[in-house]
Amino acid sequence: MRESRFERQSCQPTVSATTPFLKAAQSLFARIGSKAFPLLIGWSGLFLLANPGAVWGQCNPAGNPTRYEFTVNPTTMLNIAGQQFCTSQSMGTNCCGGQSSYRCLDLVFNLENGPMGEQFSPNCQGIVNLMTANGNFDALFFNVGTPDPAGNATDCSGDLSLGNNYTITVAFTGNAMGQIIAELTVFDNMGMVDTMKTEIANPGQAIIFTICKPGFGCVEDEIVFGCCNADATLALAAGAPATYCNGDSTTLKLTGLNGTPPYNLLFRAASATDTSYFTVPVPDDMDGDPTMDMTTLVVKPTDTTTYCLISVEDANGCVQPVMDQKVTINVNPVPELTLTATGPSAVTCGDTITIVIESTSGFDDLIGLQYSVDWDETQLKYLNHSALTIGGDVPMIGTANALSSGEMTYNWTAPGAGATLSDGTTILTISMQVLSSTGSATVSLTDTPLAFEVTNEAFCMGTLIPQNNVDITFNPIEVTCPASFPICESALPLNLTGLAVSPTGGTFSGAGVTGNMFSADAGITTIITYTYTDVNTNCTNSCSFDITVVATPSVDPVADQTVCAGDNVPQIDFSGNVPGASFSWTRTPEAIGLPANSGGNFVPAFTAANAGNTPLTSTFTVTAFLHRKRPDLHEHAYRI
Repeated sequence: MRESRFERQSCQPTVSATTPFLKAAQSLFARIGSKAFPLLIGWSGLFLLANPGAVWGQCNPAGNPTRYEFTVNPTTMLNIAGQQFCTSQSMGTNCCGGQSSYRCLDLVFNLENGPMGEQFSPNCQGIVNLMTANGNFDALFFNVGTPDPAGNATDCSGDLSLGNNYTITVAFTGNAMGQIIAELTVFDNMGMVDTMKTEIANPGQAIIFTICKPGFGCVEDEIVFGCCNADATLALAAGAPATYCNGDSTTLKLTGLNGTPPYNLLFRAASATDTSYFTVPVPDDMDGDPTMDMTTLVVKPTDTTTYCLISVEDANGCVQPVMDQKVTINVNPVPELTLTATGPSAVTCGDTITIVIESTSGFDDLIGLQYSVDWDETQLKYLNHSALTIGGDVPMIGTANALSSGEMTYNWTAPGAGATLSDGTTILTISMQVLSSTGSATVSLTDTPLAFEVTNEAFCMGTLIPQNNVDITFNPIEVTCPASFPICESALPLNLTGLAVSPTGGTFSGAGVTGNMFSADAGITTIITYTYTDVNTNCTNSCSFDITVVATPSVDPVADQTVCAGDNVPQIDFSGNVPGASFSWTRTPEAIGLPANSGGNFVPAFTAANAGNTPLTSTFTVTAFLHRKRPDLHEHAYRI
């Protein structure tokens, strides 16, 4: 004989936003005797009345689509899950008296003896779970009586207020007197018993539920009833985990009892995101035990999910509610952490640069993190690093191959610490010196030699996402040379270290260069290359310029001139043997009418003058020159 006392049920129905008619509902649960019977509600301002009598027992007339009637006798087998019962969509069928905005639905369970006179017995067990999600269900009437085919005007108010997220369940149990005991329990949102009510119904009577609310709404139900001995159990299979990381799976053990195989077991799978029903067959396991058959079921939920066994049906059609059989699989999310590396995009050989690695996604409950960093050691030289102490623990940084192979490993572990990395937390900085003058290189977050791993407090190993590896373009050090220039052959040899090169201390090369000295024949243009190498970084660069060796410039002869006072003396232009040569002149300062005593490439025209009675002679000295030249002198004279 099954118990009929009330206890808190442990199998919790959960409503998800993806389940029609269950959106926004909350889950609670109740136990009746040793059996589990859930009811999920989301009613606002729900009222429960004590038995108002049959006159108030139903709203809708017989045949109305919102009056749902079931005939229940000792041969009846009911096994319904997920069906929807709705109030009328038309205000014309309202039966809430003067409360014109209210509509109701009725569930009527008409009790009868069996067709051969069979009577209800303690083997008769049933459960009714009504789950609402549309809200605003304001009144629940529960009573036993004779239903009126015409229905009645129902008073949709009540004097017992129930809050949101309360739980209601009704269990049917047969007794030795051929009656059905209907036990109603209401739990508050903390799982405490708020209201209890028991009614005894005889064949010929009905157990009646009337549910009212403003406007249209539906309930989703689970209705199970049968008078037989079949039973079932649900448990984790031996060694199967009750908690795992998303992506793994576990195994349930299903057992059919006291019936004829094969059994069909009806389940509810409830998580925060989904509620679904499914049936699993349990075949004859051929073990020779006719009272028990077992099978296993592999499940792989992606969210924490409770599997509740609702009912069992054997090969002979025996249906029984299954009480207090549930398994919760706790699914821990797979962690995900994004690491971003940043650094300069363009550098000069010899620079010291810093590579920064930081968390750019944030992470809670971190207990393990590892990865590797890779670069070209011929282009970048490891100098040092700085690592963040996380949760009081210092990470292990592997630098044994940093100089020889351009790799570094990062490993931080603190089981049970559950550290938090905020978005933008710098966890590692690496200092490097640039060795290359040309080309490019990349500093990469990589899984070699130490693989990517990020682990949370639940020991779930997740995904580490590397982002923004640092691509670096190399530039040479700056080396500058003077502009190209000519030089007279008479000025050689030339000491090149006196030229305007930067930085100083480099070497010169080219035709005519010996050491730092340059000498060449006239008519030769030589490309001189200056190369500088930094002794500390080995960074090198060069520049070049031209030296053209020319003959020593000379001044073409200019004839002496004798003029009379008052004569106009024309301009005299100087020329020489080297194109591009320049000239300068000076003269003795006799007063011959020429104001200037010196000049450049020509002597300007002037009017000859002589204030005395004797001739005046002014001697002009002309110098020809080039850049870095040895001058040639020429003299001529004016006699006036």
